Amino acid sequence: RAAKEVLVKRFATKALKLQGTSDYSFQKMDAWDLHAKIFRLSKKECLKCHTKNKLNDPVAVFVFATRLK
Repeated sequence: RAAKEVLVKRFATKALKLQGTSDYSFQKMDAWDLHAKIFRLSKKECLKCHTKNKLNDPVAVFVFATRLK
């Protein structure tokens, strides 16, 4: 299980590095399909709390897995 968690973390990091090309990434891992969605600061109000960021900066990556039975 720990090895898969490391792979998922690497996938999320890779998705963030590719953020300039897409806000969505996909990768197969064994029988699973990994998906990553990047969330960005999209409103000026967000900058009140995220003071070191700019509009459209990524602030989170949501990773989820799906698999066909």
